Amino acid sequence: MMYKDKWALVTGVGSGNMAEGIAMRFHDIGIKTALVGHDREQVDQAASMLKGGNDTPIRRSVDFVKMVSQGSKGFREFVGGLREDVPEIHILIHAAGYARAAAFMDTDMETFERTFAVNLSAPFFLTQEILRSKWMIEGVIVNIASTVGESTHGWAGGMAYSLSKTALMLWSQMMAVELAPNIRVNTILPGSIDTPMADALLGESGKQHMADSIPLKRLGSVDEVASVVLELVNNPYLSGTEIRVDGARTVGG
Repeated sequence: MMYKDKWALVTGVGSGNMAEGIAMRFHDIGIKTALVGHDREQVDQAASMLKGGNDTPIRRSVDFVKMVSQGSKGFREFVGGLREDVPEIHILIHAAGYARAAAFMDTDMETFERTFAVNLSAPFFLTQEILRSKWMIEGVIVNIASTVGESTHGWAGGMAYSLSKTALMLWSQMMAVELAPNIRVNTILPGSIDTPMADALLGESGKQHMADSIPLKRLGSVDEVASVVLELVNNPYLSGTEIRVDGARTVGG
């Protein structure tokens, strides 16, 4: 395992979500993990679920909307604080995300700005500060986008979310070229994954309706996403790569 005993920074960690699943996969194979999430209690809970939970003391809660509003100062202080505990990172996973169901005419300024702050501005400027400070010199970045970001119609009920994920995908492609050859950049496009966000947006009846529309007739699991992230991290020739994890829903209509 090429990154065993190296450090990974995973953002967006919360109870039962994709970031937590990715962190658990990393921890289980010997990759040291720094956990970052909005809710400190959920970050601590996620850390406790890792094998030897107390062996992963690096955990931070952060409000990315507030950090973006502070400009470069907020990111500089955040990275500086983490560097006191983590000497160098080789893996950066941008899994923090915000979604609110709102069509175009129902999307207010607050929803738009919050969505882009969490889904695009935070990964953009956090990565910039990490590289500027030389906290990461070589390794791999994986961005968690969405299949709605590549769709010609996006998520009809989530205009801002769809736009932010499209922008994240384009940024990933550009970064794969700009940061080569020392840093690889890849993107995961999850479809409908069984997470707390899906619970909040769809509810049980909505999740069942979504599952019926997927050729594999079920929602994906957090661990299924995490296993693909691990492949993108470990395969040294994968960069600029986008992988759907959607049970063939995109191609199946």
